[in-house]
Amino acid sequence: MEQTFGAGTLVRDASAPHRCRRYTPARRRPRAWVVAIGVAFTALVGLGGAAYGGATSGPQHVTVHSGDTLWAIAGSHYPGDDVQARVAQLEVVNHLSGAAISPGQVLILPAP
Repeated sequence: MEQTFGAGTLVRDASAPHRCRRYTPARRRPRAWVVAIGVAFTALVGLGGAAYGGATSGPQHVTVHSGDTLWAIAGSHYPGDDVQARVAQLEVVNHLSGAAISPGQVLILPAP
């Protein structure tokens, strides 16, 4: 701010003019803690889904090749499980009357 007095002396303020920020209500400004809570909630939901098994993939399909058997397919796709129970499950799911399968046949493999 400048002022001129009678003798032609120019007087200036020592500090620059102060500009006030316009007030912005809190609901318009995102706060860091709101963002942090959102990130924490998303992580908790993601970890909770993984801890309780999460979303399982649906049934898979496999095409039978020459020399394949239900026992071999069950053993390779369900390692560590009871192969006999898995073969029985494959027979039921695929509406098979026995363990006989033919090359080119598409089998449904239930989710583990």
